[in-house]
Parts: sequence; C-alpha cells; structure tokens
Amino acid sequence: MDVPLGRPTACTKKRRDVGADLGPEPPRASASAPALCLPPEKETIEDAKIAAAILDSAPWDPPPSAQKSSSPFYLAIAGAVAFRNGAWSEAAALWARVPEDDSRHKPLRYWRALALAKADALEAALELAPRSHVRGEVLCALGRFDEGLALIAAEHGDDRAEWRMLRHAYWLRRAGRAREAAETIEQRLEEWATREEVEMRLAAVRAWLDVGEPSKIAPHLEVITRLSPGRGSALVAQNTRRLDWLPRDLARLANDPALAERGVWFLSQEQSQAAADSLEKGPEAPLGVLPGRQMWNALGDSVSFVPVAEVGVRAARTVYGEGCSAWLYVHPERPGRLWLCLSTRIPAFLWPELSSEPAALCAGLAPYRPEFAADAPHVRDLPRRLRLHVGWPQVPSPYHGTLEPMDHHTFGRVAVCSPFLEAIGWGSEQAEDPHVDFVDRGGMDALFANQSGGGHSTARPAAESYRTRWSRSIVTIEEHHSGYVVDVRYRPSPHPGHVTRLNERFGTALPDDLPLDCYGVVMHFSDDMDTVDELRASITPDLPSEDYWRLSALAALLHDSLELDACLAALPDTLTPVEVARVYGRLGFLLGRLSGHPRLDEDLQFGPFASLMRVSDPYDDEEDSEDGEETDNA
Repeated sequence: MDVPLGRPTACTKKRRDVGADLGPEPPRASASAPALCLPPEKETIEDAKIAAAILDSAPWDPPPSAQKSSSPFYLAIAGAVAFRNGAWSEAAALWARVPEDDSRHKPLRYWRALALAKADALEAALELAPRSHVRGEVLCALGRFDEGLALIAAEHGDDRAEWRMLRHAYWLRRAGRAREAAETIEQRLEEWATREEVEMRLAAVRAWLDVGEPSKIAPHLEVITRLSPGRGSALVAQNTRRLDWLPRDLARLANDPALAERGVWFLSQEQSQAAADSLEKGPEAPLGVLPGRQMWNALGDSVSFVPVAEVGVRAARTVYGEGCSAWLYVHPERPGRLWLCLSTRIPAFLWPELSSEPAALCAGLAPYRPEFAADAPHVRDLPRRLRLHVGWPQVPSPYHGTLEPMDHHTFGRVAVCSPFLEAIGWGSEQAEDPHVDFVDRGGMDALFANQSGGGHSTARPAAESYRTRWSRSIVTIEEHHSGYVVDVRYRPSPHPGHVTRLNERFGTALPDDLPLDCYGVVMHFSDDMDTVDELRASITPDLPSEDYWRLSALAALLHDSLELDACLAALPDTLTPVEVARVYGRLGFLLGRLSGHPRLDEDLQFGPFASLMRVSDPYDDEEDSEDGEETDNA
C-alpha cells in the first residue's frame, strides 16, 4: 500500500507524545516518516480494574447528606462521585478521612492510590498501591521501568488483556524499547482476534515511528482505514481538498481541533457514498428492529440523509478503547443540523438531532463518549420507570422473518440482533445487572454469561432483563397470567422533545423523557400497550366478565407496589379481587377480607409469596397414601 503524503492538517498541531515528561524521550522517527495526524495520547496512569470498582460504587445521584457527612459509608460514596467527575485530589482526600479500623479502609487504599497517581502525586501513590497493575504504572512514571513493566506484564489472561497490552506497549515506548513494543503487539495481533484492533494497530504505528521504521506502518494504516474509514483518512495528513465537497459550515467543523480531539472524522465523498450504501433504507425492517404498524412507512426516511463524518462512540461491552463507530448525517433541506446514526440498522426517525456548532456538537456527543471503564447505572440510579401491559404479542423470527408468539426465548433471539439492546440478559433471580463489568471477547463468553445470570426467582414473576446499548437503561420482560409486561427503568433522555415529536407523528403516548433506544424497543408494542392509568379507568363495577383480564393486567403492572392493595380494596367482590390478591400474595389485603371468606385462612398458610408461582397439587387433600395415612402436602 502506498501511503499518500502531504502537508499536515490543522489537527497535526497536537503531535504524539505531548504532555508530561514521564521518562526518557523515545528515539525520534526518521525524516522519511509520513506526516501523520495521530490523536493525543492519554498521559494519565490507568487501572481498569480499580476504576471499575470505584465507578460501580458511585451513585449517579448521590444523596445530599453524602457531601457533608463524616460517615465512612458516605465518605466512600462522595469520593467515588468525585473520581467519576475527574476530581482526583478531592477523591483521595475524602477517602483518606476513613478511619483505619473501618472495614472499608483497605480497599479504599487502592482507590486512593489510583486517584493520587492520576493527580501526579506519585510518591504518595506508591506507598498505597498494591502489587498490581497500578503499582507498575506508578513505578514506570517514576522512571523505574524494569520493576514497573514486570508488574504490568505479570497481570494477564483476564478480560482486560488488550487494555493491559496497550498500557504495557505505552510504557515500553517511554522506556526507550519501542521495537519491543511494536513486535509484541504484532505478535498478539497474529495470534488472537481482538475487539480493540484499531487501538492495537494505532499503538503499533506509534511504536514503529519511534523506532524510525515508517515503512512498517503501511499495513496497519490499511487495516485501520478499512475498519474505520474516517479515522484512517484523518490519520494520514492528506491534501485537505478531499473535504471540498462538504458545505461551507461543515468544512469549518472539519478543521475544528476540539472535534478532532473528541474523535469526529469527516469523510471524503467516496467514503460518504460507501457509508450511505451500508445504511438500511427500508421498506423492510432491519434485523432486530420491530416497528409498530404506523411506523413502517417511515423506514425509508434515511434515503434523504447524507453521511458526512464518522465519530467514535461507546461500545456496549468493552473496558478500554475508542469503542465503535457511528455516523453523522446531514439533511439537504435542514442546514445547520446533524443527525447521529448510532447503527446503520436504526431507523432515521430515531437518530438524535444535534447542532452543527462545535461546542454544542461536542456537548451533544458527550452521552456517547467512549468510556475507560464500565459505568452502567444501578437500578437505584434509574429514577424514571415505565410499565406497559402488552398482552400476548408476536415477534418476528430472525431466521425466516415470520411472526411467532413472544416468550423469553423468542424475545431473547430478538435482543441478540437488536441495535437497541445488549444480547447479554439476566433473570429475575438477579436484583442488579450481573454483567456490568463483563467484556464479551467472543467465543463462548456470551453463552456462559447468559447461563450464569439467567436464573428465575420463585418469589417473583418469571422475567428477563436487558441493558439498552446507548442510554444504559434496563428493559425487563415479565410473564404474568394476563400476558407480558414491559418494564423500562431509565434516566431522562439527553434529547428532550424528540419523543414528543414521535408521539405526534405516530400517535403514540410514551413519556417525553424516554431515551430513544428505549422507544426503539417498546415501539413494537404500540398497538396493544396498556398503562396503569388506562386500565384503572377502564375497570368499573359493571365490568363485563370477558374484560376481567383488565383487573389481572392492572395487578400485573402494580404487583410490586403498595398501590395494588388500595386498588383491590376499592373493588366489589363481584370482580374477584380476592383471586387476584391470592395470585400476587397480597397478605395485607387478604387478612382484611378474612371475615367474608371462611376458607381464605387455609390459602394463607402458603405464605405471601408462595402462591405467586404455586403449581396446583394434582392430588386431592382427602386422598390417602398407600399405607392408609393421609398424604402430607405441607
């Protein structure tokens, strides 16, 4: 491959190896090296394992008391929140206030070590750091490369192998051993498939340039350009006339250093056409996308859009790296606006709309930025909740496209293909997402993860939950006697007003703050969904017997809420509220009805939850066993 050379573009002002002087300067590349626009390197010390533990302990909405309390529990929380916000010194100071006799003191030492190291307090960090990756990085930063590299190399073989390899190569280059770094990475690429191939090859490019052998970077640039066209073109400082086809306002953005640092790479006209050809344009729904009946005609909206840039966004299950690529589109009739296509299978009406002003564009892309470590919100950090009763719907088979009854198995096949959901789910036995720190490295990893977290609780309805890819919400499919319930827990959408426009266009009535990937999941049920308010309004004392399912559907939506008792208490006995209360184990309500139901006390012996999943006993209570004694059904 001939690497085209030319004058550096504006973004080449950020040269490689800028920042702190952390060791001996690596050898300079020879004069024959091509002019490359390499992104700036992260000069901070990193440890994905410790950082993931910190972020997992940091509530997204900390209680006000956490900021002022001297309790060790709240000090740990406040420090973790400060760490997420990049206040390294503040985080270390908060954790240092935890007494030594507290059980949290030891793990907080490791957290303090990483925070102090990122704040450049290297000697203090070294005193606290365990014999692990973070200690190796601190030693390297102090110039003790042999000790540090040995510690970094000793930790391998886990789900962060690529990340450790990249950090190991970085410190090898800082130690003046760039050739060893390049050869180690190339050997790794030959032996193993990797989810971080672009980052690995970019590290090899840096290393060969430091060695002074630019002839060896061409194969890496070729693969990078194939996997990520926009980034590949931006790396090679080509003639900027390749962007002359862009409208004037977008050509200005192409030279904006903040966007280049964020990872926005503008496309040539040929690359734009190739990206447009890969886009799903209808009239059939893309694999894993389940539109409602009124949305089918909108699947062809994407035909009018033109891709102009590639942007790095967060991948669903990676710990390190630039994630994966999305695309920025423009519409010829709407200047000044950009649309973010997170997947070529997502319909255009679900693309977030962004401003073309540089600062506003960076802010609009912030929710999708690549993450260093997994930082998915816990249930407690998802303040909004939407529950919909959808009955017994059908979903298309990914194999032949025909509709089949939905159950946990058939919906799980949809989730595997969906551009809105992660394929790794978990059962009702798990109170929280058990896969927050899981990295899908291919092979049998996903299968084992699904099996380990797929159990169901006998005290709750059978349910399976999934993370959404982009908003990190939790979508749960619950199975009840009256049909399925879709439960969505989410944080308010960063794109207010978008769902409002979708509601007006398609006649849906979903919350205005619902994230767009959640809308993409529930839109399939838009023809048959019922909310609590709709069902409550439809249940009257003279409800026909054929509509008694509405009471069961209302109970399914409220089964984990105290509100269900009040709803049942307001109903006459003719609507059989007692039967519903028995199904969902509402002990308080049943105790209040004991006087009118003489046999109710017998059912209560099974406890408040057992009746939820109780299977009818096939034997009659009066039937005797073979030896003449009564069968014990207790």
